[in-house]
Amino acid sequence: MKYKKLVIISHTEHYKNSNNQIVGWGSTINEINFLADYWEEIIHIGCFYDDKAPLSALPYSKENIRFEAIPPYGGKSFLDKLKIFIKIPKIIAIVYKNINGATEVQLRLPTSMGLFLLPLFSFVFPRKYTFWVKYAGNWKQKNPPISYRIQRWWLQQNFAKCKVTINGCWENQPSHCLSFENPCLTENRN
Repeated sequence: MKYKKLVIISHTEHYKNSNNQIVGWGSTINEINFLADYWEEIIHIGCFYDDKAPLSALPYSKENIRFEAIPPYGGKSFLDKLKIFIKIPKIIAIVYKNINGATEVQLRLPTSMGLFLLPLFSFVFPRKYTFWVKYAGNWKQKNPPISYRIQRWWLQQNFAKCKVTINGCWENQPSHCLSFENPCLTENRN
């Protein structure tokens, strides 16, 4: 039995390779290719860059996966970081359009867009799907960036009323936070 529609929202960088294929960060793409056997449709929302793809980028290998681009955000300068505010409405519109009809939605954190998507998933977006968060950062990082600290606190409070998968097993871990190591889907060490 396959699930119907999974929407994954992440900041995974995507590019076009020399064959004009959409490619993204290899480990994330491998994971999504693996998941595609369990859903009729997967939509992966991520950033698209008009740059040369790094060697670590891989294409999707299954026909039932669709990439949906959001504008890249962030950067090194303070001004670059502030530009996310003009991109927020477009990102929200793309996310909202794609979660329509979803049976499962996964938000991958920590990421800057988590600061505005977590409240929307917690209090605004109507939920007719199973929602969960994959927190891939260090759950017990001592001095995380302020945005990571806010997202981790939000998830600990369970405002989104969802399961949260985290790397590692931690003392005093909230019951809705499930230990789930990042998957290794191959024995290939190259």
